Amino acid sequence: MGKETSMQKAYQNNSTKIWLDTFAGDFPKFVNKMHFEDFVNEDYDVLDIEFGQRKTVNGDLQQLQSKSKNKNAQRQYMKQLLALDKLF
Repeated sequence: MGKETSMQKAYQNNSTKIWLDTFAGDFPKFVNKMHFEDFVNEDYDVLDIEFGQRKTVNGDLQQLQSKSKNKNAQRQYMKQLLALDKLF
């Protein structure tokens, strides 16, 4: 088992599992359904918002989590997120 998160109840909800199962591991289908096309490149690699979506996210989850704990990185992320022309 992993660590508890604020989203744990949603992850454990039967309805969430049913909804996620509709994508059957098809990330492009998920991206298109949620209209997240602006956040991936043509190969569906996730673009790094911190770098103005000019490069893809790489590294493992622990590296990304420790990076997000940096207060300056969080401020920069929020500035870029708020500056996006459209989210959906």
